[in-house]
Amino acid sequence: MKNKYRITDGAMYLGIYGAILILNRQFGGIFSDCCNIIVSVIIIVCGLKNGLKNDLIIAACLIAFSFLLGDIKTWIYTFIGAAAGMLICRSIEKGVLGTRLLFSSIAAYSASELAVNFLIYPLLGMRVSSRIRAMTGLFEIFSIPHGFELAIMFFILTILVIAVAESVAIIYLAGILLKRIRI
Repeated sequence: MKNKYRITDGAMYLGIYGAILILNRQFGGIFSDCCNIIVSVIIIVCGLKNGLKNDLIIAACLIAFSFLLGDIKTWIYTFIGAAAGMLICRSIEKGVLGTRLLFSSIAAYSASELAVNFLIYPLLGMRVSSRIRAMTGLFEIFSIPHGFELAIMFFILTILVIAVAESVAIIYLAGILLKRIRI
Protein backbone atom coordinates (compact mmCIF):
# COMPACT_ATOMS: atom_id res chain seq x y z
CA MET A 1 0.00 0.00 0.00
CA LYS A 2 2.82 2.39 0.85
CA ASN A 3 4.45 1.76 -2.54
CA LYS A 4 1.28 2.97 -4.26
CA TYR A 5 1.48 6.28 -2.42
CA ARG A 6 5.14 6.68 -3.38
CA ILE A 7 4.25 6.23 -7.04
CA THR A 8 1.33 8.65 -6.91
CA ASP A 9 3.35 11.24 -4.98
CA GLY A 10 6.15 11.04 -7.52
CA ALA A 11 3.70 11.28 -10.41
CA MET A 12 2.06 14.31 -8.80
CA TYR A 13 5.40 16.11 -8.41
CA LEU A 14 6.37 15.23 -11.98
CA GLY A 15 3.01 16.50 -13.24
CA ILE A 16 3.44 19.80 -11.42
CA TYR A 17 6.94 20.24 -12.81
CA GLY A 18 5.78 19.26 -16.31
CA ALA A 19 3.04 21.89 -16.15
CA ILE A 20 5.60 24.50 -15.07
CA LEU A 21 7.86 23.51 -17.97
CA ILE A 22 4.99 23.84 -20.44
CA LEU A 23 4.10 27.25 -19.01
CA ASN A 24 7.77 28.19 -19.27
CA ARG A 25 7.70 27.37 -22.97
CA GLN A 26 4.47 29.27 -23.54
CA PHE A 27 5.72 32.40 -21.77
CA GLY A 28 9.13 32.48 -23.45
CA GLY A 29 11.35 31.12 -20.68
CA ILE A 30 10.18 33.44 -17.94
CA PHE A 31 10.01 30.63 -15.35
CA SER A 32 13.35 28.95 -16.14
CA ASP A 33 15.13 30.70 -13.27
CA CYS A 34 12.54 29.29 -10.85
CA CYS A 35 13.21 25.70 -11.97
CA ASN A 36 16.21 25.54 -9.64
CA ILE A 37 14.07 26.29 -6.61
CA ILE A 38 11.14 24.10 -7.62
CA VAL A 39 13.29 21.04 -8.36
CA SER A 40 15.23 21.41 -5.11
CA VAL A 41 12.06 21.57 -3.03
CA ILE A 42 10.59 18.54 -4.83
CA ILE A 43 13.78 16.54 -4.28
CA ILE A 44 13.97 17.49 -0.59
CA VAL A 45 10.33 16.59 0.08
CA CYS A 46 10.49 13.31 -1.86
CA GLY A 47 13.83 12.35 -0.34
CA LEU A 48 12.72 12.89 3.23
CA LYS A 49 9.38 11.23 2.63
CA ASN A 50 10.40 8.20 0.54
CA GLY A 51 14.16 7.68 0.87
CA LEU A 52 17.22 7.80 -1.37
CA LYS A 53 16.16 5.17 -3.91
CA ASN A 54 12.91 6.90 -4.82
CA ASP A 55 14.66 10.28 -4.66
CA LEU A 56 17.08 9.21 -7.38
CA ILE A 57 14.21 8.00 -9.56
CA ILE A 58 12.32 11.29 -9.14
CA ALA A 59 15.50 13.28 -9.90
CA ALA A 60 16.13 11.29 -13.08
CA CYS A 61 12.52 11.78 -14.18
CA LEU A 62 12.66 15.53 -13.50
CA ILE A 63 15.85 15.82 -15.55
CA ALA A 64 14.27 13.77 -18.35
CA PHE A 65 11.20 16.04 -18.29
CA SER A 66 13.43 19.08 -18.61
CA PHE A 67 15.19 17.50 -21.61
CA LEU A 68 11.83 16.86 -23.24
CA LEU A 69 10.09 20.14 -22.47
CA GLY A 70 12.79 22.70 -21.67
CA ASP A 71 15.66 24.62 -23.17
CA ILE A 72 19.37 24.41 -22.30
CA LYS A 73 19.04 26.87 -19.42
CA THR A 74 16.24 24.80 -17.91
CA TRP A 75 18.30 21.62 -18.31
CA ILE A 76 21.18 23.09 -16.37
CA TYR A 77 18.97 24.58 -13.65
CA THR A 78 17.10 21.28 -13.26
CA PHE A 79 20.31 19.30 -12.95
CA ILE A 80 21.81 21.79 -10.48
CA GLY A 81 18.56 21.94 -8.50
CA ALA A 82 18.39 18.15 -8.28
CA ALA A 83 22.01 17.87 -7.12
CA ALA A 84 21.65 20.66 -4.56
CA GLY A 85 18.30 19.28 -3.36
CA MET A 86 19.87 15.87 -2.77
CA LEU A 87 22.76 17.52 -0.89
CA ILE A 88 20.34 19.41 1.35
CA CYS A 89 18.18 16.30 1.83
CA ARG A 90 21.15 14.17 2.89
CA SER A 91 22.29 16.93 5.25
CA ILE A 92 18.87 17.04 6.89
CA GLU A 93 18.82 13.22 7.20
CA LYS A 94 22.22 13.28 8.92
CA GLY A 95 20.97 15.86 11.41
CA VAL A 96 22.86 18.87 10.07
CA LEU A 97 20.54 21.79 10.72
CA GLY A 98 20.78 25.53 11.26
CA THR A 99 23.69 27.55 10.02
CA ARG A 100 25.74 24.60 8.73
CA LEU A 101 22.87 23.58 6.47
CA LEU A 102 22.36 27.16 5.32
CA PHE A 103 26.06 27.70 4.58
CA SER A 104 26.42 24.39 2.75
CA SER A 105 23.42 25.22 0.57
CA ILE A 106 24.75 28.75 -0.04
CA ALA A 107 28.06 27.22 -1.15
CA ALA A 108 26.27 24.81 -3.47
CA TYR A 109 24.13 27.53 -5.04
CA SER A 110 27.09 29.92 -5.33
CA ALA A 111 28.98 27.25 -7.25
CA SER A 112 25.95 26.65 -9.44
CA GLU A 113 25.54 30.36 -10.19
CA LEU A 114 29.23 30.65 -11.04
CA ALA A 115 28.95 27.62 -13.33
CA VAL A 116 25.90 29.05 -15.05
CA ASN A 117 27.48 32.49 -15.48
CA PHE A 118 30.87 31.31 -16.72
CA LEU A 119 30.02 28.08 -18.54
CA ILE A 120 26.43 28.18 -19.75
CA TYR A 121 25.70 31.83 -20.50
CA PRO A 122 28.67 32.11 -22.92
CA LEU A 123 27.16 29.19 -24.85
CA LEU A 124 23.93 31.18 -25.11
CA GLY A 125 25.75 34.31 -26.29
CA MET A 126 25.73 36.23 -23.00
CA ARG A 127 29.29 36.98 -21.97
CA VAL A 128 30.33 38.12 -18.52
CA SER A 129 32.71 40.68 -19.98
CA SER A 130 29.92 42.42 -21.90
CA ARG A 131 27.81 42.67 -18.75
CA ILE A 132 30.73 44.11 -16.79
CA ARG A 133 31.41 46.58 -19.62
CA ALA A 134 27.77 47.66 -19.54
CA MET A 135 27.96 48.28 -15.78
CA THR A 136 31.24 50.17 -16.23
CA GLY A 137 29.59 52.37 -18.87
CA LEU A 138 26.76 53.09 -16.46
CA PHE A 139 29.23 54.13 -13.78
CA GLU A 140 31.01 56.38 -16.27
CA ILE A 141 27.74 58.09 -17.19
CA PHE A 142 27.22 59.05 -13.54
CA SER A 143 30.91 60.03 -13.14
CA ILE A 144 31.63 57.40 -10.49
CA PRO A 145 35.38 56.70 -10.21
CA HIS A 146 36.81 53.16 -10.30
CA GLY A 147 33.91 51.91 -12.41
CA PHE A 148 35.57 48.67 -13.51
CA GLU A 149 36.41 47.56 -9.97
CA LEU A 150 32.90 48.45 -8.80
CA ALA A 151 31.37 46.51 -11.70
CA ILE A 152 33.32 43.38 -10.81
CA MET A 153 32.40 43.81 -7.14
CA PHE A 154 28.71 44.22 -8.03
CA PHE A 155 28.84 41.15 -10.26
CA ILE A 156 30.28 38.99 -7.47
CA LEU A 157 27.87 40.51 -4.94
CA THR A 158 24.95 39.74 -7.25
CA ILE A 159 25.97 36.09 -7.47
CA LEU A 160 26.25 35.85 -3.67
CA VAL A 161 22.89 37.57 -3.11
CA ILE A 162 21.19 35.22 -5.59
CA ALA A 163 22.76 32.20 -3.88
CA VAL A 164 21.70 33.38 -0.41
CA ALA A 165 18.16 34.15 -1.61
CA GLU A 166 17.80 30.75 -3.30
CA SER A 167 19.15 28.91 -0.26
CA VAL A 168 16.90 30.68 2.21
CA ALA A 169 13.86 30.30 -0.05
CA ILE A 170 14.45 26.60 -0.59
CA ILE A 171 15.13 25.77 3.05
CA TYR A 172 12.11 27.69 4.33
CA LEU A 173 9.78 26.49 1.56
CA ALA A 174 10.84 22.89 2.13
CA GLY A 175 10.37 23.35 5.88
CA ILE A 176 6.86 24.69 5.38
CA LEU A 177 5.94 21.83 3.05
CA LEU A 178 7.44 19.23 5.37
CA LYS A 179 5.46 20.60 8.31
CA ARG A 180 2.33 20.65 6.18
CA ILE A 181 2.67 16.99 5.17
CA ARG A 182 3.80 16.08 8.71
CA ILE A 183 7.30 14.71 8.09
